[in-house]
Amino acid sequence: MTKKDLQKKIEIMREELHDLIDIYGIDNDTVLDYSQELDKLLYEFQKSEE
Repeated sequence: MTKKDLQKKIEIMREELHDLIDIYGIDNDTVLDYSQELDKLLYEFQKSEE
């Protein structure tokens, strides 16, 4: 995945995460799993900038 693709995916996932939080609340397993996936992508993106 290119850096640009990764950045685009992160932006989309952030928006979706906010929607999931609005629907299910912050303590829902679906929200937590999605948040962890987003964290992994953010980490990957940060590593690509080094």
